[in-house]
Amino acid sequence: MDVHFEDMQGYTLWKFSGDYQLDEMIKHLLEIPKTTYPKLIIDLTSVKFDGIAASDIDRFVQTTNERHDKSQEGATAFIVSNEFSFGMSRMFAIKRDVNDFKIKDRVFTDMDAAVEWINGG
Repeated sequence: MDVHFEDMQGYTLWKFSGDYQLDEMIKHLLEIPKTTYPKLIIDLTSVKFDGIAASDIDRFVQTTNERHDKSQEGATAFIVSNEFSFGMSRMFAIKRDVNDFKIKDRVFTDMDAAVEWINGG
């Protein structure tokens, strides 16, 4: 799995590609300084999500929950390319929402819509 990080105007872009590997995603998450937040776009449109399970989402939620202060405000937009990855990303967002995080998560299939939302439009 490859990842590219880029500071954009008003947000940070993470672009993942290749075969899905949860450990790689978590490793990259833990390497990013907390100052990268509060506005993040995660582009998953080039990731092949073969073999992902609900337990993977639980583990990713647990990692992000441990990494962030619940009172920290921000926004994370996930960009996906198919219904399966849309559903798995929504599962992540819902699980974070029920944990009372102030970081809002939303899933998109269009980069322009994600950028507009992340910038408050």
